[in-house]
Amino acid sequence: MAYSSLVDLQHRLSEAELVQLTDDTNLGIVDSQIVAAAIAEADGLIDSFLRAQATLIASLSADLALYRLMARRGLGVAPEVVGLKEKAFALLEKLSKGELRLFAPEANGISGKSLLASGEADFNPSLFKLF
Repeated sequence: MAYSSLVDLQHRLSEAELVQLTDDTNLGIVDSQIVAAAIAEADGLIDSFLRAQATLIASLSADLALYRLMARRGLGVAPEVVGLKEKAFALLEKLSKGELRLFAPEANGISGKSLLASGEADFNPSLFKLF
């Protein structure tokens, strides 16, 4: 499912503007296929950025679920798993406070690369310690 639609664009542009941007055949109408292609391209770009975020979130979820499974039996949690839980909490806390961002856009625009960044700096290898 697309993140936006022709209706969303109609809220931002007049019909005449949409015709001007999409009517390659001079029929005087909005070409919905061109709109759909532009939206698909935009959605692909958005998805490329979100994939890295989803992968990181999935990893944190698995670490926290592992901790919960071990803790629920009351048999003790392996120290390595406690460490994973603590590191996941630390990372989530930094993300929630805005101290850490999952993406660092380049100064001249979006690079297409997803990065884990702190402040304005690009990826910092020391952040691997959080995992």
